[in-house]
Amino acid sequence: MEAKMRRLLFILGSLLCETSSIASDATFDCMPRWRFSDSMIQVVSYQSTIDGDTFKINIPGMPAVFGKGISVRIKGIDAPEMRSKVECEKMMAMAVAIRLEKLLSTASRVDLLNVERDKYFRLLADVQINGSIDIGKFFLENGWAVSYAGKTKPKVNWCKSLERLK
Repeated sequence: MEAKMRRLLFILGSLLCETSSIASDATFDCMPRWRFSDSMIQVVSYQSTIDGDTFKINIPGMPAVFGKGISVRIKGIDAPEMRSKVECEKMMAMAVAIRLEKLLSTASRVDLLNVERDKYFRLLADVQINGSIDIGKFFLENGWAVSYAGKTKPKVNWCKSLERLK
């Protein structure tokens, strides 16, 4: 199925490139600055942070319907929830989201590896910045997230974690 999707995207891109040489108002970028395979998208453009484990990207060179405002969840972690009823968890969630935003917005390169779809149809991926830093592992090592394999979320006392980080 993935191979068919890649062929379809290639054909669509080729057609749009042909169109752009004819129509002056076409906006498709015929020289994409990204690479992809069935499980990897290299060099995406960070757009915004949703919370500590989810953010939005743009895929340069793709038509907006396929590549603008795409939600990505970081594989293997669960960060504190912004919508929690527990005040210290909300505070921790904001702090972690700010850290994620700073890392992604200042990165010279953002790559998505081992890409899948999650139960909400978001991209689920290992996220690497600057060619070497795995954000999921980095967040786990620093206590900003806990390990999560996609089933039942672990019970975490984020208040204790917040105290540790102060």
